[in-house]
Amino acid sequence: MSENETNESTQAPVAPTTETAPKAPKVVKEPKPKQPSANGVSRPRDGTVTSRIWIVCDELKALCGVDENPARSKVMEICEAEGINKSTVATQFGKWRRFHGLTTPRAAKVAEEAGTEEAAVIEDAPEAPEVPAAPVA
Repeated sequence: MSENETNESTQAPVAPTTETAPKAPKVVKEPKPKQPSANGVSRPRDGTVTSRIWIVCDELKALCGVDENPARSKVMEICEAEGINKSTVATQFGKWRRFHGLTTPRAAKVAEEAGTEEAAVIEDAPEAPEVPAAPVA
């Protein structure tokens, strides 16, 4: 045997090289336009079910006038007639109100309803007692 035959038999077999097809150029997606955002809530994108709910709310607000806001029941009635899930309507109505600043924080609401003295009592209420640890067996 010659040296070449010995070296060839001890080397690991090399897989045949295959040419890979050239990759298609990457398509660069255009960034989606930013939706208006206020009070921690972004307006839904046009053409979605949630945007339809917001449109109904906006239309009812225009009909109600400056001093009044649309009733939740009226928004629910219109949207349910269009086949929109009532839970989705309720959620989006709340987000629409928050977006437009029509809600008050819970603490301010409690203070307003209860008066300042009682609100201070609620804020100064003691924390819940600690639960004792389970005994080790």
